[in-house]
Amino acid sequence: MNKHTPGEWQRNIKPAAKYPTVFVGRNKHVFAVLHDNKIPPEEQEANHDLIIAAPDLLAALESLMKAYGHPFTGENGNSGECWDLARAALQKARGS
Repeated sequence: MNKHTPGEWQRNIKPAAKYPTVFVGRNKHVFAVLHDNKIPPEEQEANHDLIIAAPDLLAALESLMKAYGHPFTGENGNSGECWDLARAALQKARGS
């Protein structure tokens, strides 16, 4: 399993195109997001926010998978599809 930088990922101030660095704590830079000028600023901000949320989303998904341990029943009855999507997302996040 690939290891990502632990901790709460944060951004500097907006706009993302001008301040692209994502960091943990005060001085640990995780990466910088390069933005294509063809992408509208609103979409750049949304992409930046999604990337920053990635560690939290990963932890939440891992927690759900561990808590249920098997396909859970969703309200709409398509739990197998939901479980497959969750498993595929975890595999992608883990680089496998």
